[in-house]
Amino acid sequence: MRLATILAAGLLVAAGPLHAEAASAPPATSPPSGSGAAEATPDAGASSRPRLSLGSKAPDFQYQSYDALWQNLHNVLEHGDVLLIFGASDVDLRTLERERESLMRSRVTPLALVEKNDRDVWASVRRLGLTFSLLADPRGVIGAQYGVFDPALGRFDYAVAMDSLIHYRSADMVAMLGRLSANVERGIIFTFAPRTPALTLMHAVGRFFPRQDRAPAIEPVDAGELRRHIAAEPALSTFREGHTFRVDSGFYVSSAMEIVKV
Repeated sequence: MRLATILAAGLLVAAGPLHAEAASAPPATSPPSGSGAAEATPDAGASSRPRLSLGSKAPDFQYQSYDALWQNLHNVLEHGDVLLIFGASDVDLRTLERERESLMRSRVTPLALVEKNDRDVWASVRRLGLTFSLLADPRGVIGAQYGVFDPALGRFDYAVAMDSLIHYRSADMVAMLGRLSANVERGIIFTFAPRTPALTLMHAVGRFFPRQDRAPAIEPVDAGELRRHIAAEPALSTFREGHTFRVDSGFYVSSAMEIVKV
């Protein structure tokens, strides 16, 4: 099951050995059935907690579900194990939706967190027909709590994201590049779908096909807008645009960009 791209991480949190830390939210009822979208927040002790290691306690976090009730990770764990997915694209979320029943039969509850605001998360829930919880983590606080994009994961000369960011709008794409920059010494090479009249038309026509016959969802991006977001991203202030390359072959249109540290 493809649930993680180069910028995604999945964690299976076991119900047995976990000792969740107390959260500051009021007590919650059992997790609601169906889909939910809300902004997640870490527990009060998150800022002082040491870096996670294999076998360590899973940090608790809270979120307000669609019925306005506060939920905590430890509440969900009462029903079995939890699969936490960070940084999932639309393709990953659709795959997770297809596998949801199989996971639930194994007493594994999927929870996905994306670096988007509440409105965009709710739009994704409706557009993709999701029946599991999709949580907004726009500032990446929960991801940071779990060590996602932690520099301690390693240092690399280059990071390469080939067709793994094409599912995101330019602002979200640049936010991910900013987090990834903490792990690279020289630069990042990534691809995006350039917004052209022909590609925009093909993208619009493709929406009329049955969902099972559609190609994976992409977000055509204006190159000028992408450059403006890169220039405005504090984490990329030491990076400059390097080589660029474009592939235009039939229905396949893709642009590659290199940003290098100076």
